[in-house]
Amino acid sequence: MKTLTSYIKKHINSRINKSISRRYFMACLGTLTLGATFLPNSAHGCHQNVYEGLTVRLPASLSDSADNILPGNRLPSTASSSVWVFDLNYTSECEENYIRSITLEPYGKVVSGVTYTDGGQTYPVYETEVPGIGYAFGWSLSPNGPWNPAKPGKTEIFSGSSSWQAVQHRVTLVVTGRLATGRYTISKRAVSAMTARFGNGTSTPTRYGFFAGAGTLNVTTRGCKVTSGATNAVALPSLVLNSLKSVGAVSNASASFSITVNCDPNVGLHATLTDASNPANTSNTLTLSGNSTATGVGIQMFRPGETTALGLGPDSSAKGNTNQWYVGSTSASGGTLNVPIVAKYVKTLPVIKPGSVSARSTITFSYQ
Repeated sequence: MKTLTSYIKKHINSRINKSISRRYFMACLGTLTLGATFLPNSAHGCHQNVYEGLTVRLPASLSDSADNILPGNRLPSTASSSVWVFDLNYTSECEENYIRSITLEPYGKVVSGVTYTDGGQTYPVYETEVPGIGYAFGWSLSPNGPWNPAKPGKTEIFSGSSSWQAVQHRVTLVVTGRLATGRYTISKRAVSAMTARFGNGTSTPTRYGFFAGAGTLNVTTRGCKVTSGATNAVALPSLVLNSLKSVGAVSNASASFSITVNCDPNVGLHATLTDASNPANTSNTLTLSGNSTATGVGIQMFRPGETTALGLGPDSSAKGNTNQWYVGSTSASGGTLNVPIVAKYVKTLPVIKPGSVSARSTITFSYQ
């Protein structure tokens, strides 16, 4: 009777645990969650069971402008996932071997310069094989939290004395860079290794938490293509020296050029001008090229009808890039946008030395 009762209790507990897992995962759209339960190890009648848990398949697709989601933000949709459950059952004879500690070590390569913030905690982001998408990985000793970032290296996540301890994992997909259109598979992978140590000095074999499984992530990004003006050689007229009276004065002499792009529906087009001779330049005056012989003068660029020169910024399509400006948006049917620019001289020193003037700039578009 004792054996039958233990058997029934074990299997009832197993079914309850699975039921709880199902309810929990159904409530976690946008995150992928895994679980592990530790009970005292096999000794003096202890029993150890390891089994694959519930598999959750969440169809994943994303359609957005290529640069609309900033790196470090959660992906609006999720990919296929699997849940891993580890169970160690015990009897009263095991009580002297209570769990003393649990260590966790994340796997994966950290994405440099990208973090994810949730609940006041900052998480490192690990790479996937999908361009522009990684995952943040957290752990909790309770299904209800609090959640803690899984940082590189081994971490002791539990220390004490307990006859039972659950470890929950949560994985959130995070944007790490510009998204690219394509059909991608996020393969099943181990995201962590966990080991429990018991009072008698023994440890469990290393157990692994997994995420993802069968399924694909379909990414459709919207953007634009340059149809004219990809390369412009702009010839400014000659400058009369005494026409610019003070440093900062801008010439009436000018030259115009334009770039035309054809864009997908509902794209907000933004642009950044970059000084090709000095990409770190964030002023509004281009650096003269090495073949220039004139001094005391520079070149600035303007939008037609405006008196404030366009600022320069890094060669980056990232949303919110330094000195990025808004060009325009397309309708629900898409269309063509024109980017007109006017180049002018600007006096940079009290005395201008006559000669030739040459400067180079690039323009980077951001699709938001």
